[in-house]
Amino acid sequence: MKVWTSLDQAPGDERPAATIGNFDGMHQGHKKVISTCVDRARREGVDAVACTFDPHPVQVHHPEADFQLISPLRDRLDAMAATGLDATLVIHYDSSVYTLEPEDFVVQYLVERLGVVEVVVGEDFRFGRRNAGTVDTLRQLGRRYGFEVIVVTDIEDPTGRRWSSSWVRELLGAGDVEGAAKVLGHLHRIRGT
Repeated sequence: MKVWTSLDQAPGDERPAATIGNFDGMHQGHKKVISTCVDRARREGVDAVACTFDPHPVQVHHPEADFQLISPLRDRLDAMAATGLDATLVIHYDSSVYTLEPEDFVVQYLVERLGVVEVVVGEDFRFGRRNAGTVDTLRQLGRRYGFEVIVVTDIEDPTGRRWSSSWVRELLGAGDVEGAAKVLGHLHRIRGT
């Protein structure tokens, strides 16, 4: 998998299917979204590209919070590569990104640089300044700029709780490593001394 760390590194002529998200921990829900993107890209004969953010938006907007990543960027990229993605654009998350209105984000990243033909996202997808963009916003922009939007339904446990990175953090914080592994679909690992 190619890793681009700036818009300039992306070729600009690929016309891929793309997905967007933080993908922290690469839990089962993330894998479902990315595998849908990869499957659709293969059917269309195009590349599958993910856009992710570093640092995590919570770390930028709430530096005072004791926010713990489930996995560092290196591990996240390894897990993303294992899904069959052709490339990942790591977007440096700073004011040049979080001040963009939803349409500006779509135009700058998805239309002008990547030239997407499809965008695959989860049901809870939000984007743009103050998270003002929703799935409906993305669909409207897709009609305007010529790409299709595919929404992947959430994965839920038998009680109806949506599988999420927040839930994994909650389980890990409570010491429930087995529960976290169930949501992640793999054992949690950490690096450090």
